[in-house]
Amino acid sequence: MTFRSYGFFFMFSSLVVFLYVDRYMRIGKETKWTWVWMSIAFTLLVYTHYFGILMLAGFCLADIVLLMKKKISWRYFIPYFIAILLFSPWLFYGLIPVFIKIKTFWPATPNWGSLLETIKYLGNGNVITCLFYLSGIFIVAYTGIILIIKRKFSFEKHYIYVTLIFTFAFVILVTYLYSAFINPKVSIYVDRYFLGIICVYYLLVACGLDRMCYLFSNAKEKSKRQIAVAAIIGLIMIYIPTMAYSDLYHKYSIKEPWEQTAEWLMAQEDIQNKNVLVVLGTLGSAIGGFKYYITHNGERKGIDVANSLDAKTLHGIDKIYYCVIHNDDLDKSYVEAEFNLETNVNEVPIRIYKRIID
Repeated sequence: MTFRSYGFFFMFSSLVVFLYVDRYMRIGKETKWTWVWMSIAFTLLVYTHYFGILMLAGFCLADIVLLMKKKISWRYFIPYFIAILLFSPWLFYGLIPVFIKIKTFWPATPNWGSLLETIKYLGNGNVITCLFYLSGIFIVAYTGIILIIKRKFSFEKHYIYVTLIFTFAFVILVTYLYSAFINPKVSIYVDRYFLGIICVYYLLVACGLDRMCYLFSNAKEKSKRQIAVAAIIGLIMIYIPTMAYSDLYHKYSIKEPWEQTAEWLMAQEDIQNKNVLVVLGTLGSAIGGFKYYITHNGERKGIDVANSLDAKTLHGIDKIYYCVIHNDDLDKSYVEAEFNLETNVNEVPIRIYKRIID
């Protein structure tokens, strides 16, 4: 559907954030190259992964507020229009027809625990990073409210923090609402799809660190320091048991029966026989995750799992357990010529083939 390289996805999304923040810091001082580079970065982002559309939508909505406040003009939307124009052929002839045809998709329907898991995933499972992130949001929000109350809020100085928080929340919440309520059968809530906003995530972490260092080092900020300490203690007390709860009750991020299929295979009496082979029909790195379930992460003896149905792979094999999970990508011409389909297992997505004996 898209190029879908997550390394490039992270790189181009980081480039977009950099160019956006740089443009914000130099409002009124842009050059034609500002619009050229932003247009290129926006287009590369959406072509790398369609979730880039959500990130750009968040920034665009923030810019609409700036336009309404007369801080920017319509020319600031040129990169958005160019990106839409260049992406529209693939959007209308590639993405939209595919989404219309899809009746169900492999990610599980998210619950509230999914949101917590996403925050933890983006922080690489590190409690300290997640706490700094939450602290950063709290302190930035608190500072913003105080500035608004004191009528010292400046769009030129402070609105960028609002934009970053809004865009981060917008991408996650739109995906969550679509996947949980609008079209749960075609959920698109997958943690790795949010790698595009990881740059925003760590910018907010940095904001939290910077603000906390300021509060604890400035003697004039004693009252705010007490609030910051209370907030951090409160976040720790809330975060740790909440994450523990989410680990216990959070649904799997996929609704495909990988674990059930592995358990069914390991229960077969002939599974360790040399003339029996398990073949996974999905190409790519999924085989590594499947072996994780088969071995219980190395706690029990595994079995050979192949990713091909050619003559060389099936030499000396008389029985095949063909697992059709996620995709059915393999060329089955050799199998259909040399083997009979004996059974389609009802409990799990497995087809059992036996070699034709002359």
